[in-house]
Amino acid sequence: MPTATYIPLATITLSSSAASVNMASIPNTYKDLILVIDPKGLAGNWVQVEFNNDTSTVIPGVRALGDGSTTISQTQNNAFIDAGFFNSGAVGNTILQIMDYSATDKHKTVLNRWNNNAGSGANYVAMAAFRYPVTTAISSIRVKSNSGNLASGTTVNLYGIAG
Repeated sequence: MPTATYIPLATITLSSSAASVNMASIPNTYKDLILVIDPKGLAGNWVQVEFNNDTSTVIPGVRALGDGSTTISQTQNNAFIDAGFFNSGAVGNTILQIMDYSATDKHKTVLNRWNNNAGSGANYVAMAAFRYPVTTAISSIRVKSNSGNLASGTTVNLYGIAG
């Protein structure tokens, strides 16, 4: 069995602030997708991810986060994936694994990991799992903030995983 390989599909770095980053026409030739987001300029906002311009399907999920002394677990039922919360001035990233994204006979599973390092306080790591309850292949991804724009310097990388 061959070893899975990350194949770069897209790299977008914002040269000015923007409401969202959109990736369309994602080929359906890979097993999984990896989405790596390095957000800039978020002041206590969530990074959100939508698939196929779908803003009506409820995506159930769970997440857990901790800072070394406190832990939190939460559920989610939104029409998007909360892909990480970033405090003002925080440094961090979020990595989403979108499994079986091109399958048309099953729902999609999304695993997410992110970290938030604000320098003093509010430093934490988190993980989450979501079920996108649609059998349509994922052909586009939109990354945005829940409030305001993504700042200049935000980078979004998309990889296909050969399977």
